[in-house]
Amino acid sequence: LEMLCGPDGELPDKLRNLEPRLIEHVSNEIMDKDPNVRWSDI
Repeated sequence: LEMLCGPDGELPDKLRNLEPRLIEHVSNEIMDKDPNVRWSDI
């Protein structure tokens, strides 16, 4: 989750209300497999 944090060390507002487990799952299953996919695409 650290890679998604802004310069202030906090998650962006759009991600802050999501369960950390969900964010990690999306990151592991989608974003790690295709580095061209960004959170803004999801």
